[in-house]
Amino acid sequence: MRVDRARVIVLTAAITVGSGAAGCQRQPTREVVFTDTAHRISSVERFAGETRVRTAGQDAAVRVDIRNWSLGGGLKLAELPLPVKGLMIVQLRGGRVTTVIQGNSQARREGEFWTVPPGVPMGVETGDDSATLQTIVIIQP
Repeated sequence: MRVDRARVIVLTAAITVGSGAAGCQRQPTREVVFTDTAHRISSVERFAGETRVRTAGQDAAVRVDIRNWSLGGGLKLAELPLPVKGLMIVQLRGGRVTTVIQGNSQARREGEFWTVPPGVPMGVETGDDSATLQTIVIIQP
């Protein structure tokens, strides 16, 4: 599945703006929702709930999970431990990582966006320094 960068940015903006709109079923933000000190990884939930997005001229209800991840240096994960599965939009907010998606290894740059299809695990490796990711997982009910 190839999604061009412009579509990712528009969809991300629509979800981010829409998540604060009236009629959105927002769940309370939980501070630290996952911490694994042995692997030096933690995530903070930024939004989890339902919202509506407009695609192809039609409104669609979607469930969205937005998280910020802190990954320690020297980390090698076969799969990022996401609490929900769906289409994932990822941005490297800081540091450097290498991802492994469907057997393809890819070095990522700070600020880069990419997508991961539903049901496909994303492995993550950090170098000596830590890294920060933001994930947006979109699930259609």
